[in-house]
Amino acid sequence: MTLKYSPGDTFGFTQHYNDIARVITSEVLISQSFDPQSKQPPPKPLQFIAIWDTGATGSCITPNIVSKCNLSPIGVTNIAVVGSIRRSKVYLINIGLPNHVGISELKVTEGEISGADMLIGMDIMCMGDLALTNYNGKTMLSFRIPSIGSVDLKDHTPGGSKYPPAVQSQKPAKSEKIGRNAPCP
Repeated sequence: MTLKYSPGDTFGFTQHYNDIARVITSEVLISQSFDPQSKQPPPKPLQFIAIWDTGATGSCITPNIVSKCNLSPIGVTNIAVVGSIRRSKVYLINIGLPNHVGISELKVTEGEISGADMLIGMDIMCMGDLALTNYNGKTMLSFRIPSIGSVDLKDHTPGGSKYPPAVQSQKPAKSEKIGRNAPCP
């Protein structure tokens, strides 16, 4: 898979919800895979709704996307779904995220998804930084790509963490020889 941005570029977007969201969605643009460097006109991307799912290792599209984008499978693979393993067709797509980053040649599998046409899995989320907050009864998703640093929400807690720091094992600074009748260290 290829990211379409220049070194040093960072893109981000924030999705606001009016209440606590039980399903995190965003709009995406999807087209047949194509080489962005090619002189040929690219296929027109179509807009779909995607669910962000940290429990999915890979991204998945529905038969609706396959049909509307006129996709052809490049192979078949096994996918794990709740309680079973299934065979699924594999496709190459280009995807546009809300933050104007294009990911080309993304391998996705085909499957049924309730409430959306695409499932964004960890294969995409691991390319950047993802934060999900539920402040004042409203959910907010924030994503940036590529990752530019760690975000530790504990550092933003007023008064610091309410939990004590993790207990670290006490190891002697250097190994000393212990006498035969000396107590255990």
